[in-house]
Amino acid sequence: MQTLSAKLTPQFTISWSHYLFLMNIDNRDERRFYEIESRENQWSLSELKRQFNSGIYERLAFSRDKKRGKRSREQGTNH
Repeated sequence: MQTLSAKLTPQFTISWSHYLFLMNIDNRDERRFYEIESRENQWSLSELKRQFNSGIYERLAFSRDKKRGKRSREQGTNH
């Protein structure tokens, strides 16, 4: 029989300190973005805070919207 710890381990892949910080982000998509990036890039808590404070999520979202808007204009659509 698996222990409770063994069952929970795969779900919690960053530190509780990371999760405490992430809980303060209201936007669910933004919070998920930082959770995934923290895990995949093995960000320390201080690196997570640095990335958050630099606004990387907003910059990437703006960049994507800009590209999407340019493609729409080039294709002659208003999406």
